[in-house]
Amino acid sequence: MSQKNYPKENFLNIARELTDRSFSVIWGNSGEFEIARWLEQKCERLRVAPKMNLNELKKYLSQASIVVGNDTGPTHMAWALNVPSLILFGMTPPEQTIETTINRFLKSSSLVSHRHLDKSDTSIGEIRVNDIVNEIRDILNISKV
Repeated sequence: MSQKNYPKENFLNIARELTDRSFSVIWGNSGEFEIARWLEQKCERLRVAPKMNLNELKKYLSQASIVVGNDTGPTHMAWALNVPSLILFGMTPPEQTIETTINRFLKSSSLVSHRHLDKSDTSIGEIRVNDIVNEIRDILNISKV
């Protein structure tokens, strides 16, 4: 569901802003793999992660300094593993997500109905790159303490 995904161009801009970091792009299907390859080609600090099963993904995430992404399994897994994370919400409700000092979320301005998701809602793309970069920096500084 592309409406649930943060735009790849914005992820690229996040990576370009965080010049002191390198990133792995995880993927779960061929469409996500193509996006990961596109990102890798656009920024030398972005690398496509290998194909993984669920246990490999848990291990991979547990070794990350932070996991950033839209409302999907890997971002929630990072939270459950107590790995610093930032979840981006647009058309889906964040109310079931518990924030901690190192596990946070950003939500678009759209109003979300728990009973009926608006599948035409692309508001996740409205979350500003600068807001995400600032949140990542803050989470990483706290997690180092």
